[in-house]
Amino acid sequence: MAASLSILSKVVGNKVEGLFKSDDAEKVPPSEKELKDEEKRKLAQKEAEDERKKRHVKEEYQREKVRQEMRDKYGIQKKNAGGRPKTEVLEEIKKDYGMNDKDAKALQQKISEDAAQREASKAKVDKKMETRKMKKEIKKDLGVDKCKQQ
Repeated sequence: MAASLSILSKVVGNKVEGLFKSDDAEKVPPSEKELKDEEKRKLAQKEAEDERKKRHVKEEYQREKVRQEMRDKYGIQKKNAGGRPKTEVLEEIKKDYGMNDKDAKALQQKISEDAAQREASKAKVDKKMETRKMKKEIKKDLGVDKCKQQ
């Protein structure tokens, strides 16, 4: 939901920004050095974003590990995520902010992209959790337990 609101604020910001832009055609084309610097900056920004995503997946894995240990300890089943239908939420946002169809479609596309990214990171964490579970079962079958070793 927070991602949706950030997209919405960008759409509104772009509309407001467009009102205050001047129509000056006095722009000087960037030099080669400026182009190279811009390219380096974009590359560094992309690498930083990739590192941030990796760190977040790792942190989520650690959180999920703790959650799973709690579930195992108390015999709790993992809940499936639910919520309101996406179309209902989109229509409500569209009505509240007076968005046109083009902006609503852009918002829907961004929401879908964000959901796909969340699902991809969730799949990574689930895969790690599955391998962890398999390793625990193998250790249990072999009789190797930290508590019993002395």
